[in-house]
Amino acid sequence: MNAKKIMAAALGGVALLTFTVSPTFAAEHKAVKNEVVAQKKVDVTGDGKADVVKLLGEKTWDDAFVRYLVVVDKAHKKTMKFKPATGGFPEWSFMDYNGDKVKDIRLELYDDEIIHEGQLAAYHLTAKNGKIKEILGPPGD
Repeated sequence: MNAKKIMAAALGGVALLTFTVSPTFAAEHKAVKNEVVAQKKVDVTGDGKADVVKLLGEKTWDDAFVRYLVVVDKAHKKTMKFKPATGGFPEWSFMDYNGDKVKDIRLELYDDEIIHEGQLAAYHLTAKNGKIKEILGPPGD
């Protein structure tokens, strides 16, 4: 009995395959790097100075798939990051949702990049006090 038959018998007839990934294949299929896909300057920390609010993800042919929201508070040299439970194609806006006179962030994520149907998630976020936190949205939202 040769070594292959002995190995197959030992594994209960299950074939064991091994393979090597070439460096070229690995380079072409490396993990997707998140890039800035949208950016706005809005005071979301309440200090009266514009913060840089960025959406990070992957650009598509006509939209962007978002994985993170980042707030850069240059006045306090602080960067805050929020990771939604799921990625998606974004719509976002800024408004005071909780009545504290500081603009909050509304981030909506959709599963369709063309017509933004199939909402996956909607977040109302505040970046006040140095952290991004979820807040309750306006009544009826």
